[in-house]
Amino acid sequence: MYHSYAEILNQSEALKNTWAAVMAAREGIVNWLEGGQDIVIVACGSSYWASLSAAQTLGRTLKTNAWALKAGDLVMHPTLYEGRFRRPLILAPSRSGSTSEQLKAIQVLKQLYPEAKVLSFVVYGDSRLAGLSDLSIHLPWPRETSVCQTRSFNCLYLAMAAVAALKDQQLAQGLQAFLEDFDRLAHDGMVRMERVCGRFSQVSSLVAIGSGVQYGLVIEGAYIAIEMAQMPGNYYQVLELRHGPIVTVGKQTLVALCSAGGEATRLEEQMLKEAAAAGAATLAVGYEGFAEADEAFHLPQGWPQEAVALYFVFLMQAYAYYKALQSGLDPDKPGDLIPFITIDV
Repeated sequence: MYHSYAEILNQSEALKNTWAAVMAAREGIVNWLEGGQDIVIVACGSSYWASLSAAQTLGRTLKTNAWALKAGDLVMHPTLYEGRFRRPLILAPSRSGSTSEQLKAIQVLKQLYPEAKVLSFVVYGDSRLAGLSDLSIHLPWPRETSVCQTRSFNCLYLAMAAVAALKDQQLAQGLQAFLEDFDRLAHDGMVRMERVCGRFSQVSSLVAIGSGVQYGLVIEGAYIAIEMAQMPGNYYQVLELRHGPIVTVGKQTLVALCSAGGEATRLEEQMLKEAAAAGAATLAVGYEGFAEADEAFHLPQGWPQEAVALYFVFLMQAYAYYKALQSGLDPDKPGDLIPFITIDV
């Protein structure tokens, strides 16, 4: 038994604790929001992909501009961001709280916008990032022994989505319903993804597709396979796949779709059919439909797209775990990967 197996499967309590921590900090978060306008999420690595999705949800819910910035890009090109934002609020998610690019990027933004307030979510609370923050919320429960971010990624994303849920009762209710059912969904998902991995043992590359508020988490779905299973992985907006990249899809490809539901379903189903026609194995995670997919996971219609995206990431983590085992790899310690990066910036 590898550490990563338990860290992927047993996320329910960590997710619920994360939700409770954000709700308990409601007053401080509301104070952080007051006086600001644009939300600027600064992150790197997997946390950046979580930020891409969170920015969409925060912008929609709070009726403001919300941006996800790669910390490394801000460090290398600070003048690109001068005068770009209106009364920015800085949001910083991090597992370690010690990634040098993120720390430097926040310092750069604070120089450009001295009045900007920083809210951080940090798994390792005693960190430099916590010290740079006006409000730092410690999320210790999803710490991993293994190198790859799995449950910590999901908790950091949920924390940012929960900020939006403070202002959106429907989102809050949907996410809470998802969390209450997560343990059952996780056990079912692990069993089914082990079966998918065995059924399509010929697969050697993954293509993850999605759109809208789910797209950042779709990218992470590809990234965890790249990292943990050390397999080639790509990610595209749903309709983008047919604009050239479809030529790379074949009998050794798994195409995994995160569905937005509603009117998008028809176009998503068509895209999976095209991938299947090219020889790919297909998997869909959504609300309904996808009868022709090789494997389809369905969630209740009333749950938000953010919940579907979280479950999609979980399933990709499970797939990456079993694929690593199938390939004779150690899912806890893939290659020379390290938990966080420190460079001289």
